[in-house]
Amino acid sequence: MEEVEDSEEAVRRRASSFSKEEDMKLVEGYKEYKEIMDAKLSGKISAKDKGDVWRKLTARINANNAFKRSEKEISSL
Repeated sequence: MEEVEDSEEAVRRRASSFSKEEDMKLVEGYKEYKEIMDAKLSGKISAKDKGDVWRKLTARINANNAFKRSEKEISSL
């Protein structure tokens, strides 16, 4: 039998649920950047623009958190 490696790579951990404060920051950010987030990619709105918005929201949410969220976690909500 093979031994199971007990490392972070072998064990995927579930992130904690979003707090009410994190949810509020995300909703506020959505309201602020709604036009960019809801827009289809075009000459005016690029994937870079949308990525910039998600980076800003990630930084805003992580500003006062002990547990840092990834951009992927935040954008998947």
